Amino acid sequence: MMTDVSSSTLSFKSRRLTANLGCSEAHDIFQASPYSSSQYCDQDDELYEFTADDYYRILNSRKMRGAEEEQQRACRSTITKTVIRVRCPDKQLEPMTFHPSEKIQSLLDRLSKEVARPFQIYTTPPKKLIRDMAQDFYSAGFVPGAIVYLSCQ
Repeated sequence: MMTDVSSSTLSFKSRRLTANLGCSEAHDIFQASPYSSSQYCDQDDELYEFTADDYYRILNSRKMRGAEEEQQRACRSTITKTVIRVRCPDKQLEPMTFHPSEKIQSLLDRLSKEVARPFQIYTTPPKKLIRDMAQDFYSAGFVPGAIVYLSCQ
């Protein structure tokens, strides 16, 4: 006997999509697949055991991270200046030189001497308003140089 599979699938889908699901219909929807038997899901428990290889892999990654941090500290001590270019609203570019360990507040102090109106500074892309003035230029990512945009309020 030949049955029309497409019509039975269609009726099942229409049954599944109806708004008023009864308990028997909900049971039909959430029946387990014949392919989800335990023969496909059996995995060896050794996969989850912590081995000596795992330990040495983690130890080496920590050593590499420590070496990278040491290299960054050495690089930080060799950089003696950072150039911050301030782009004004009238598209004029004003370069300013700072030591990388200076705070962003020192940039604001110099800008406040030149700009009479209240202002904000931000970087792009993406547009990120600079709010933490206690941060130094190195940790803000402004070393060896950066373009900071000035917007008057």
